[in-house]
Amino acid sequence: MLPNTRRSLGASVRQHTLMKTVITSVSLIACIFGAQLSAQTQSCSYDRCALRLQYRASGVRLVQGRDATQVARIGLFAPRVSLFANADDSTRFHYDAFREYHNRGATFGLVSLALLLGGAAAYYSTDQDSRRWPGVTLFVIGFGVSFAAGVNTRRGQDELSRTIWFYNRTLTAQ
Repeated sequence: MLPNTRRSLGASVRQHTLMKTVITSVSLIACIFGAQLSAQTQSCSYDRCALRLQYRASGVRLVQGRDATQVARIGLFAPRVSLFANADDSTRFHYDAFREYHNRGATFGLVSLALLLGGAAAYYSTDQDSRRWPGVTLFVIGFGVSFAAGVNTRRGQDELSRTIWFYNRTLTAQ
């Protein structure tokens, strides 16, 4: 039994040493990466890097700095914004919530449009009043889904506002 115990003890020590090495390496990489992100944010002044929304006839744009350099366009579906994805935990949390709500609202909006058009088509496809109930039903369901789309879109806008606020508060006022 003694030889088997030595082998399993030696393997256990090697696994423990390997695990300590892996944990130390991951921790070191995380510290270096976190310091780089922090240094990037600290070196960027508020005037040059603050984010805000610009409302234009062509849509809503996320712009940065005094020069209003476009970072992203807020369209039907939520854009991927690397500034938010690589930011601190609070900013990322609200950014993820924005993307979830905005995309859900867009999906509900498209489903609502399909239901409303389908309801109108079903309603006007017959002249008999007794056979129009499927069209009316689809139309009513379409309005309900449209309401859900609006609620989710509004929540997405609120989360985007919070995301921008959390991002901007990390900038230095130079």
